[in-house]
Amino acid sequence: MAKYSNGREDSLNIPNSSVTVLESRYLAKDGEGKITETGEELFKRVAKDIAVAELSYLPEFKEMTKEISNEDLYELAKESSEVKKREEEFFNLMTKGYFTPNSPTLMNAGRKLQQLSACFVLPVGDSMEEIFDTIKDMAVVHKTGGGTGFAFSRLRPNGAFINSTQGYSPGPLSFLFGFNENAGQITQGGKRRGANMGIIRANHPDVLCWARVKGEEGVLSNFNLSIAFNNKEIEEVKNDGYILMEDPREEKDYNVENAKKRIEYIHFGKGDRFRTSWRLSEDGIKVIDNHTEEEVGKVENDQIYLRARKLFGAIVGGAWKKGEPGIIFIDNINKDNPTPEVGEIESTNPCGEQPLLPYESCNLGSIDLSKMIDDQEQVDMVLLEKTIRSSVRFLDNVIDRNKYSIKEIERMTKANRKIGLGVMGFAHMLIGLGISYNSPKAIEIAEEIMKFINDVSKDESRKLAKERGAFPNFHRSIYRDGDMIRNSTTTTIAPTGTIGVIASTSQGIEPIFKLIAIRNVESTIGKNLIEIDRAFKDYLEKKGLYDEDLIMKIEEEGLELDEVAEFKDIKEELKKLFVTAHNVSPKQHIEIQAAFQKHTDNAVSKTINMPNHSTVEDIANAYFLAHELGCKGVTVYRDGSREFQLLTSPKKEDTKGSEGEVIDIIDVKRPPLIGTTIKQQTPHGKAFITLNCVQNSPLQPYESFINIGKGGKDIPAIAEGFGRMISMAFKVGVPLEDIIEQLGGISGETQTGFGSEKIFSLPDAIAKGLKEALFQLKSERTKHQIQPEIEIPDDDEREIREEMKISGNFCPECGGALMFLEGCQKCSCGYSKC
Repeated sequence: MAKYSNGREDSLNIPNSSVTVLESRYLAKDGEGKITETGEELFKRVAKDIAVAELSYLPEFKEMTKEISNEDLYELAKESSEVKKREEEFFNLMTKGYFTPNSPTLMNAGRKLQQLSACFVLPVGDSMEEIFDTIKDMAVVHKTGGGTGFAFSRLRPNGAFINSTQGYSPGPLSFLFGFNENAGQITQGGKRRGANMGIIRANHPDVLCWARVKGEEGVLSNFNLSIAFNNKEIEEVKNDGYILMEDPREEKDYNVENAKKRIEYIHFGKGDRFRTSWRLSEDGIKVIDNHTEEEVGKVENDQIYLRARKLFGAIVGGAWKKGEPGIIFIDNINKDNPTPEVGEIESTNPCGEQPLLPYESCNLGSIDLSKMIDDQEQVDMVLLEKTIRSSVRFLDNVIDRNKYSIKEIERMTKANRKIGLGVMGFAHMLIGLGISYNSPKAIEIAEEIMKFINDVSKDESRKLAKERGAFPNFHRSIYRDGDMIRNSTTTTIAPTGTIGVIASTSQGIEPIFKLIAIRNVESTIGKNLIEIDRAFKDYLEKKGLYDEDLIMKIEEEGLELDEVAEFKDIKEELKKLFVTAHNVSPKQHIEIQAAFQKHTDNAVSKTINMPNHSTVEDIANAYFLAHELGCKGVTVYRDGSREFQLLTSPKKEDTKGSEGEVIDIIDVKRPPLIGTTIKQQTPHGKAFITLNCVQNSPLQPYESFINIGKGGKDIPAIAEGFGRMISMAFKVGVPLEDIIEQLGGISGETQTGFGSEKIFSLPDAIAKGLKEALFQLKSERTKHQIQPEIEIPDDDEREIREEMKISGNFCPECGGALMFLEGCQKCSCGYSKC
């Protein structure tokens, strides 16, 4: 029984967190902001509206449905038993949690807005009129709740001559800032700022700046950025080759004469040097990076060539530091383009899972795999097949019920009729089957399940084609020599942020991110709330071990599961089944993604979470593996990414590595370090204070990480800020003893402890923790004076650190830490940045 804040109840079997998300984002409200429906009524509204589409395909009603209002359509539907049957089918599909459509469908179906699609791609042409028409279209899409993707590769580079005005182009990066500014002024469906993807090809002359532009915090905050590589360009990276820089206009060759004119304009005219990637050497035969002053390319046969590894190094360096830019493998995408005669795919939606042609949109929905497990702990294939078929019909109906605000989008969407049926709850399904996410069996299950979903969805789409006809561009598609099919694509693995919370299941195909979280809502309801993963809670209840006080203790004290005395008899099974994202190797992450991608028409949204100590070579190798295994894109996030020192590698003359080796990217050989992590009590909960020192004599402090286990709106951010500032102080030679002296003894309103153990404030706690950490490190060094070795924290402490290092960003709604999942920043409360 679900209870709502207005005192109403319904029969939905969902937890309080699901109710909270429904109330904050989905349920209809009146003019005063009061909720006017329950979750059950929401699903009834959606089912009724989507089922009405059936009328258009029933002979006795087909003519009557033309040019008719929604109210009259609903009245007409009452006369059809077929519509009533489908309405009940769709209602049960959603209320039982078997399938949930994307957010715009839940929010808008049966309401005035009636915009039901999640994903759009808009073209960016190389004229002022085309650019500003696209900005206008972007605003319209965002207003109705959609996210937008753009390819900026058609725009001429910075400094290129413009015949019509006799001036020079500011380049795609300048226009990108304009798009970002406009996106920031419009909320997405009245809920949040619009989400966007900006993509440029690896052979665009401005690509180096594109790779580096988000190096500073807060730059282009309304955009995800990616760079599109084709197969040849990836091979050039592996073989230390070169990429030809091509002008996207008709004159493809970007020759020396044009390049010189461009550089002269940028340096002596009105150009913007910040957005200039490179210049030519004085002799005109070398390409010099304006940011590093390194040689990054060459001039050959009057053409500009960029060294592939220099570009790749900038991308990987950005991913190591900030998680951006991403990479998409454009040949892998277009290999599966169902309508190549209609056009080439050049962009994706904001989270990368939906490649689309210009002006295409796609509506998405996800099956909860965890609810497909029967009482014998096996996958109920009969239930799964029935769910797939109902979901395909639902999504096809959405295309007809959708209200398109831009005519070109309506035309392209209805011509290709793309739908994207995906999954969520994969990690919970594995737990139900007794399979570890970390195992080869998990990869095998992923491929088997997705193949079944893809095959059945195609079969159902062919059945729909017999009822309703093939999609209009069928004869220009890859299907034209076979049986008719209703939809040019049927499968996509999309992010499932808030709909995953509604379904109370694990996100998409991701592992569980965190088993236990504390929501800091004491200021609003008088106490903090425990959020525990549903599958974990169910497991403990079955074992008779669930106790709320114990769960709170585990979270507040940062205990590992094998440290909990009450779990001693089941700790091996816990370790096997309840694998969190930080305990999954990057290779396993990628192999899971590739297994799903193998049988997915569109793409897969997934984050490759990597531990904080990962090097740029680790990230580069993750990209290569993803490409090799057929992924269409990859999002890498190194946990606890911070803006410390990012070293460029020394120049190497005539050096080549073996295929797949990455050299000359970034020097990732940090000095030999010795480190320790201290668990320190603070007035705001337990803090984990890490001090790493350069292994020399005397010890030289190098960096500090400070994390507070108990989430909050400001305290975790302040603690992380202290860590960053202390690390910066180390870089400029401030002694650790001076930092301890300055922070120690600061008194605040909230204190803890007694006598000599009294902690006066968070800064005072940090000072005491750093002092203890330094003492421990000096003690360890004394033991190893003859032959010192690098010390790292014990495995359990290291896992605590990795568990704590999340994204460094915090939820604007509940104050909890944001997680990187499915290529998107999310919070356990249901907030999603995408």
